[in-house]
Amino acid sequence: MCGIAGFLGSGNLALLELMAGLMVHRGPDDSGYWLSASLAHGFAHRRLSILDLSERGHQPMLDERGLAVACYNGEIYNFAELRKDLIDRGWQFRSASDTEVLLKGYLEYGRDIVAKLNGIFAFAIHDLRSGETFLARDQLGVKPLYLAELAGTVLFASELKSLLADARVSRDLDSVALHRYLTFLVPGESTPLRAVRRMEPGTAALVRDGRVIRTWKYYQTSFGSAVRMSIEDCTQGVVQRLRAGSAASDGVGCP
Repeated sequence: MCGIAGFLGSGNLALLELMAGLMVHRGPDDSGYWLSASLAHGFAHRRLSILDLSERGHQPMLDERGLAVACYNGEIYNFAELRKDLIDRGWQFRSASDTEVLLKGYLEYGRDIVAKLNGIFAFAIHDLRSGETFLARDQLGVKPLYLAELAGTVLFASELKSLLADARVSRDLDSVALHRYLTFLVPGESTPLRAVRRMEPGTAALVRDGRVIRTWKYYQTSFGSAVRMSIEDCTQGVVQRLRAGSAASDGVGCP
């Protein structure tokens, strides 16, 4: 599973430790923290070790050139293919983790990397060159990612309660969102707290100077006219996709 959390604007190590401590159940094997030199940005990670159990898979992960740092939760099913492509483009890898593939994929393709990912994920990548932080959630929203925008600071976490580690986050309830949650269990972007929102599936965001400067949909599920296929073709297609997904996800994780 794994859990991620962080602040973009102002915070400290004690806050990161509190945020991560509220998600121990998501990653009981290890914890990691990263603070920028300016102390304006910080990431926390709780690790469930699945792939590359060594320290080389430790998160948050900083690339060897010091260009970007990633904090990631999920499974990238096609990481082996992406890794090979990046090696062909001249990148070298020091681990067998899909986290490093995500990090170096971002350095190669920028924010367009999300279009190449087949998997379930939520991640934050801080670009030390631009000072911007790129947040994204998988296409179908399997992995959660919550945001709280304060005055000059953006907080993010895999679970809402981790955001409450910061006393600056208002506890005021959103009665409409709470009613929708209790009625439908799917409140959309809203959460029971007015100050907290959940990133929607297939959505990315860009944070700079302690505020979200852009949010966009990089993936939209199509509900167009049905494709006419025979039952046999449909069955064969489903079986092929299930087999491909099973083979690709064998042993993959968020370390």
